Amino acid sequence: DDTGLQTDVHHALSFAFDSAMQEKMYTASGTPIRKTASGRKSVFATFGPSKGFYFANPDSQLEWERIMTTAYEKEIKAGDNVLAGYWEQYLANAAGMRPMTLGETMGLLNMWFRLSTRIREINMVRQNSGQAPLAEINFTAAFSDADLYWPANATAENRDAIGYLRAWARETKIGQRNRIILMTRHLSEIEPSVKGGDAGVCSVLIPRPNLEQRESWLVNFNKALEERARNGVPFKVDGRSIASMNLEHDFDFHAFAVNSAGMSRRQLEYTFMSAEVRNQPVGMDLVKAIKQTAIRDEFGGLVDFVEPTYGFSAIGGHEGVKRFFLRAVRKLRAGEKKGCPRGAVLMGPAGTGKSQIALAMAYESRMNYLKADFGQLFGGVVGETERKTKQFFEFVDAAAPCIVFIDEIESALGSGRVT
Repeated sequence: DDTGLQTDVHHALSFAFDSAMQEKMYTASGTPIRKTASGRKSVFATFGPSKGFYFANPDSQLEWERIMTTAYEKEIKAGDNVLAGYWEQYLANAAGMRPMTLGETMGLLNMWFRLSTRIREINMVRQNSGQAPLAEINFTAAFSDADLYWPANATAENRDAIGYLRAWARETKIGQRNRIILMTRHLSEIEPSVKGGDAGVCSVLIPRPNLEQRESWLVNFNKALEERARNGVPFKVDGRSIASMNLEHDFDFHAFAVNSAGMSRRQLEYTFMSAEVRNQPVGMDLVKAIKQTAIRDEFGGLVDFVEPTYGFSAIGGHEGVKRFFLRAVRKLRAGEKKGCPRGAVLMGPAGTGKSQIALAMAYESRMNYLKADFGQLFGGVVGETERKTKQFFEFVDAAAPCIVFIDEIESALGSGRVT
């Protein structure tokens, strides 16, 4: 969100899907604790490459294990030898130890889902006969860096994990009490058979913040720093107390937001931290350097931001072309997007000023300028081109409003690539 508070997606999900974390938060704030209509508690766990499988709160882990143990001992031990073997192995070998590998985690979750659905079946019978039900919980498991485990170009070593997800998604009884969340930078990096379509999985795209959202986050982040300082617990870097964000004298939050187009909230925070570590104010040069490095690392040279430094007054000749673009610029500034051309093709020999005209257009319109290298778009692996194309348009949407300049497009779309 744009509150400016320092958090990450794991904390946000744990407060959303874990009763113990909610109780901790509401108790600290004095807010009454929310109760679900069913009275069931919620438990949240995460799997990641560095920490393995772990719960958001120790009390949640104890509750999860208590449910498993009680149901197993009372109702399942004598009637399901397969489940009995799974759970006894967990009690003997893994109690108090969290699984560190994907295979161990998937096996443990598969056991939990089978026990969970069995508990649900038992409770339906008990409800009909007037008996008290066995305890149940709403369980959510999230996987960070999911593209490492379910990659778009899956190999044989990924097949078991893919098979587990497909089977769980098709089983509606599992979904009545359980939820799986996969997190990745780009949806195109995930194996197609486990997302959308008839896979039983809902895909949710979280776009990068737009101009308004970036500025809102920066303002609120600064307010959070000021509030911490007023409360006597200032944010510290290298032993120095930080009372507010230090900006260059001619660089305000709006300029910061404009020049950080395409950056995520975490990258905005990283920019602030980088400046504080260097003990210097945040300015346009630092924002530009961090932004270009981040984009290059994430998109592999497919797209780059260029900061225009001159307008049409610096270009000689081409009067007709300049008049055409100036008409478009006036409409853009007036918000008349419907009357503005969606694109233009500049043709001519090398050295006639095509790139300079595009830069001047971006300068005059005061819009972000993206330079795309379509030579990086095409890959030799099946599906790679489609994946990169989706990433490209995802990034363009995040940088809007913007002008996208594709230089030497014939070299990318020629040689039989189009029909």
